[in-house]
Amino acid sequence: MFQISQDQTQWFHLYRVQKVFPITFVLLACEEASEHGNTSRLLDLRILSNDPNIMGRSWCVKGAGKDGKPLTRADCVKFLEMHAKFSIANAMKRGVDEIEFIESSGDELAMAASFDEQFRANLQFITPTLAPKLARTLVQEASVNQIGLEFEELADWPARNADVTD
Repeated sequence: MFQISQDQTQWFHLYRVQKVFPITFVLLACEEASEHGNTSRLLDLRILSNDPNIMGRSWCVKGAGKDGKPLTRADCVKFLEMHAKFSIANAMKRGVDEIEFIESSGDELAMAASFDEQFRANLQFITPTLAPKLARTLVQEASVNQIGLEFEELADWPARNADVTD
């Protein structure tokens, strides 16, 4: 999922990490800031799962590189993606090339939060740490059960099978 603000000063990408258990999402977010004519970007990386050790980092980078060329959104995304892949690969003891991201959605994030209380708690914990308001709104909405499903706890399988056979 990619979303950008109307004034194009904030954006985020939401990915799910392929072939990883427990379910893991990667949120890349950016907010542009300008002070006294100097532009910079506040970059946020959050790796979201039900693990109590939430991984993530934030950076403030200048709006132009050493060569004077302006920093593009693609540059920021590549930087954040590489940091995410290395962090996940190190945590899972896998190779960086084994880590694959696929586009995700706010609905998928909300469903994961509704099924896992620790994951929902982690979402609520990281919300105030994100600089871009656009990304904070996504996480706040996902941490509330908005998928419209009602859940009923069922007995364990052996007890359930006994009810069916009686």
